Amino acid sequence: MFFMKTTNNLTAIRSFVLLCFALLFSVSVSAQKTRITGEVVGDDHEPVVGATVLEVGSQNRTVTDADGRFSIEVERNATLRFSYIGYATKDQKAANGMKVILKSEVNMLNEVVAIGYGSVRRKDVTTAVSSVSTKDLESRPIVSATAGIQGKAAGIMVSQANGQPGSSPTIRVRGTTSMNGSNNPLYVVDGVPMTDVDFLSADDIDEIHILKDASSAAIYGSRAANGVIIINTKQGKAGVTKVSLNAHYAFNTVRDNREPLNAAQYKELINEMNERGVTKLNLPDNLKDCTD
Repeated sequence: MFFMKTTNNLTAIRSFVLLCFALLFSVSVSAQKTRITGEVVGDDHEPVVGATVLEVGSQNRTVTDADGRFSIEVERNATLRFSYIGYATKDQKAANGMKVILKSEVNMLNEVVAIGYGSVRRKDVTTAVSSVSTKDLESRPIVSATAGIQGKAAGIMVSQANGQPGSSPTIRVRGTTSMNGSNNPLYVVDGVPMTDVDFLSADDIDEIHILKDASSAAIYGSRAANGVIIINTKQGKAGVTKVSLNAHYAFNTVRDNREPLNAAQYKELINEMNERGVTKLNLPDNLKDCTD
């Protein structure tokens, strides 16, 4: 009887100790997290709506509400990263009640974009326009003006029609719109409409703008049904004369040039396949080695 009572006491003590450890562990885990609230405003002290608030080093993130306020649960001593289109990204140590001021990136918003009716600032563009700058063209060797668009403009399909060296690629801005007519876009080089720009050197291009929707290309009428590619070439500027040289060298080789079978060899191969039951194809018996 005494032994059973001692055993029950030990079991109760053990359960109590385990419960204490569980409570201590939960407290320590919750102590590692802390909830941070704050406000994000621009350099004009107006709230920034929809700004992304990211805990650096993790995927934990949230966005600001209509008043520019946010609330996020992060690790202790965490750093928060604040970002929004048109503002410079900013990292700041997390603190409850923090106020973050984002500086606007004027250069990016004031970048000039050419559209059908003229040039406007990028922040004022409301139509579907993609741009390729000189920096994008100079970052890789290209052999034609149209090849410079490949991989640099969203929504533009550029494919190589054949393997001929120096051949012009096929460009589709608004997809395939006609079964019989041309699906090529309209090219406008320095304000002059053209149907082909293969003559234009890639080194002479200053910037490329692609007009994809009807509102931006309406000035060109039905010719712009497949989109418009506006190309502005480099112009002379006052100052010291500068001379630059770009040279590219490339070659194409056949990786594995195998000799094809002549007629007699092909007949021998087919007969062997017929004997093995792979195929059933009867060929004439008068095929000779000299037949190609």
